[in-house]
Amino acid sequence: MPRSPPNFSRMDRSADNGLAATLRPARREDREKLWTLDQACFDAQLAYTRDELEAYLDSPGAFALVLETEAGSPAAFVLASVGRRGQGHIVTLDVLPAFRRRGWGRRLLLAAEQRLRAAGCREVRLEAAVNNAAALALYGRLGYRVRRVLRGYYHGGLDALSLAKLFSGGHGGP
Repeated sequence: MPRSPPNFSRMDRSADNGLAATLRPARREDREKLWTLDQACFDAQLAYTRDELEAYLDSPGAFALVLETEAGSPAAFVLASVGRRGQGHIVTLDVLPAFRRRGWGRRLLLAAEQRLRAAGCREVRLEAAVNNAAALALYGRLGYRVRRVLRGYYHGGLDALSLAKLFSGGHGGP
């Protein structure tokens, strides 16, 4: 039986390399900021259109987690979804350039994985551009393995790698 999702109503505040960040669920009023953040994180062939991002946020089983600065501004977010047959999907992991290399992407990804495991997922999948060396290195360190190359996956024809991670112990870890 799947466990209850973690309670994110109690905000997680901790310092990452000297800069405090608050982890919380995304709110409806964050949507425009999340779209703007996505546009700042990726070039036009990789970034989601406003309609695409809205569709993902509104899809069944979807959730987003935000890391915001002390000023209350979202600086990073992860968008994920709980799918059928015990499979989760990381739709996007966005960290503004000024906040990279602080462990925020790792922190968001691990929080999303925790929530996916709690929802009964046994595996999580994601896609990453073949030229995104930093993201691919992070995913590799966290146990993601390449499944296949997705030819022409992004607008403009850029290839992606499909990656997957199996959760040990099935519903909830070791």
